Amino acid sequence: MGCSDSSDEKIYHFTRFSMDCAIEYTVVGKDRSLARNAVQQGQNEIERIESLLWQGNSSSTIFQFNRSRSGITVDGETFEFVSRAKSYAYMTAGAFDISIQKVL
Repeated sequence: MGCSDSSDEKIYHFTRFSMDCAIEYTVVGKDRSLARNAVQQGQNEIERIESLLWQGNSSSTIFQFNRSRSGITVDGETFEFVSRAKSYAYMTAGAFDISIQKVL
């Protein structure tokens, strides 16, 4: 909304669930249907990423990696994600750490 006087805009709240977390969306807009559509697009992207990277999803690349004894081949997006995360871990002296638990 910023500095504009948009009295016809409303605040819409939505809750969705992914990766064992409740996600609270707040959308400012003129129409609830458009707000819901925007939330759904965001949720679809979260679910797409979840299918690749969430360790709790038995079909995800990360789940398979964590259980592999000999390594696996990963897609380019997963490789880039992990590479960037390792870079951030290095730049922050380990303050940023993508691991959430021990590898099995």
